Amino acid sequence: IKKFAKEQIQKIEKILESRGPASAHFILAIEKYRHVAEVKLTLRDTTLTSQATTDDMYTAITQALDKVGRQ
Repeated sequence: IKKFAKEQIQKIEKILESRGPASAHFILAIEKYRHVAEVKLTLRDTTLTSQATTDDMYTAITQALDKVGRQ
């Protein structure tokens, strides 16, 4: 899962490359049948946060990163 998350965040890093250095923090949790992925992306003075809940962790990570990309 860690490798998958790194691969997915690299897609967003290409978009944000011109804004300077960025750091990403993933919070992954499993609650019974729900898989929750929360992403906090910190740029210079901006923090983008998104959360997705699905029945598959890989899908949750992808959806959370898609939301950050739209922000």
